[in-house]
Amino acid sequence: MLRTSLPSLKRLRRAVLISLLIGLVSAYALADQAVRVVTWNVETVGAPGSEEYDATAAVLARINANVVAVQEVVSADDVDYLGDLAFDLGYTYSVVAPYGPFGSQRTAFLSDFPITWSEDWSSAELSGDPLANDLTRYILEVELELTGDGDRLRMIVSHLKSGSSNTDEYRRAIESYRMGQAAGDPQAPDAPLVMLGDLNADVGDGPMTPEVFTSIPDDLPGDFDTGADIEAMLADEGLLNDPFAWLAPHGSILEATQLDGSDATRPESGRRIDYVLADDSIRALEPLAQVYDCADEGLAGGLPLWGAPLEPVVCETASDHLPVFADLTIPTSTSDCAAETALAQQPNRASWIDLLRVVRDDVLSTSPVGRQLVDTYYRHSDEVRAQLLTRPGLTWRALKLIRMLQPDLESAARGVTPSFDSRDIASIRAFAQQLGENASPALRADLGKFIEHQLFALITEIDAH
Repeated sequence: MLRTSLPSLKRLRRAVLISLLIGLVSAYALADQAVRVVTWNVETVGAPGSEEYDATAAVLARINANVVAVQEVVSADDVDYLGDLAFDLGYTYSVVAPYGPFGSQRTAFLSDFPITWSEDWSSAELSGDPLANDLTRYILEVELELTGDGDRLRMIVSHLKSGSSNTDEYRRAIESYRMGQAAGDPQAPDAPLVMLGDLNADVGDGPMTPEVFTSIPDDLPGDFDTGADIEAMLADEGLLNDPFAWLAPHGSILEATQLDGSDATRPESGRRIDYVLADDSIRALEPLAQVYDCADEGLAGGLPLWGAPLEPVVCETASDHLPVFADLTIPTSTSDCAAETALAQQPNRASWIDLLRVVRDDVLSTSPVGRQLVDTYYRHSDEVRAQLLTRPGLTWRALKLIRMLQPDLESAARGVTPSFDSRDIASIRAFAQQLGENASPALRADLGKFIEHQLFALITEIDAH
């Protein structure tokens, strides 16, 4: 049970800090969900403890996405290593496609959100021709439950055929056509759609040669069988040699660059071949995307990152590709309660709401400082709500902080002094500073007091112990 006596100054100060963060986040009555996604051809996961595995884990921890789309899980051992990686990074849900008809490489998803459905699309399923065998790797689709109220997000990852020969381009054109078929599946739920992956084509290349395929190449692998639907297309208008054209009806590419301005996702070739595409419902909410390069650490701008900067060598140790990540706002159903909306994806959401109320009513309201905080919270709630609605990166950071600080909230509610460390302080400071970037003078002033006085006092307190 909660202690009925007034909290000590030390416990109150920490409860105030936590509750300011929680109050700012749960203030917004959004009907939308912030989701950070990343797509990355990891080349191979690597065994736990290897340089490659540790570098891959460090990069993904720095980006700290809600959903990770992985390409090039290269073996059965690598599947096990991916499971270790998911555990180490705290991803509760994962799915890996089986190895495809032409090689052992596979795609996968790691997710904070429950994966309620998945499908490994084959060419036979997509074409309706049981003999079709024209995909190098299966196309992996998942459906995610975002809020617990029936709000879904569809995600499709694919790793298209590499190479520059006409036969490679023919296979890549078929695979992108099949990816478009999966995206346009008439049986799919009516949910926002994100497509991602290594498309092995640079959108800047322009028209390909030939522009249209009208016949089947004669140097395909022996087991390759072009589907009957593609054969009919070849005999009629032909198969367009443009992997992006087949995806355009279902989503458009999110522009993404490194902080130095380059859009290359494979540094060795300088080519942009990894993409995130989103449908119109997501594009309307102004998503932001970036190519993450460890060598850009220290440059100004960019989307918010998590933890300490990485050394330039970490990315190249992890993979020959760079990850592309995006902050999305996913349209969802309306919720009447601001706090419930903010914490909708938590599996124990009712407990979360109760916990927030206890901290507000039984901790903060027992002192003048706490009551002043509550007043500040309500004074700025509309402005904070508007910021979080238009800045998915800010919302992403806020929700991550809520999860990280859950034990401290629970301690405060029990009347026990929460325990902060320097990482907690740095993360709270970063959130408050980012919120203040576009704030009104009044909100900026209150955030400045919070950063300069309350956080400083807490840092001094921690250093003294």
